[in-house]
Amino acid sequence: MGLPARIALGIALACVSTLVARTAFEICYRSGFYPEVWFADLTMGVLSNHLAFWLLLCVTAFAVWIALEIAARRWLRAPVNPMLVVPQKSDDKFGIPTLTQYSPPVPSGLYTREWVLVYNPSNPRGRKNLSFKEDGTIGYGRNHNEWRWSYANDHLDIWMKDNRLHNRFKYDPPSGRFHSTNDLEMHGLVKNQVIYQGKV
Repeated sequence: MGLPARIALGIALACVSTLVARTAFEICYRSGFYPEVWFADLTMGVLSNHLAFWLLLCVTAFAVWIALEIAARRWLRAPVNPMLVVPQKSDDKFGIPTLTQYSPPVPSGLYTREWVLVYNPSNPRGRKNLSFKEDGTIGYGRNHNEWRWSYANDHLDIWMKDNRLHNRFKYDPPSGRFHSTNDLEMHGLVKNQVIYQGKV
């Protein structure tokens, strides 16, 4: 809302507030109660009935105006569009992209299905449950090596807590598995890791 519209709204609310306050006084009069007389008596004659009337009227009108102003601000507040919300930056200094539900498509079921990471193919017990959260972090199985993830160009990258690339996987649609690409830029010591659907 522009400044002229806000000024016009403020004037209108002030007029309505005065009318409401005056109406409240009329209701009191019809009930046999005279607020200005009561207030003047309360001040032990320091204020006249006329001055007490205008003071009470101003205070009442101001209170009503404040209430109407607060209600108007809440009513005119623009609704928040979640598509336009810019996520707040955290204190962590990560240079990799953070994925959300509005990020480029990922393989079906990446967020919802259960996954197993075979982090040591030479050891039958070298596997653990893994889950991928939509904010780009690892859910189950998160540690300093598997800290965050990103997906681009059909590659799933697993990032370490210190922002180094731990492992890179290529998705295989027929098997529904991710196979390590064993790229030289990876800092993971174990090669040929696999991620598949399931549970340990």
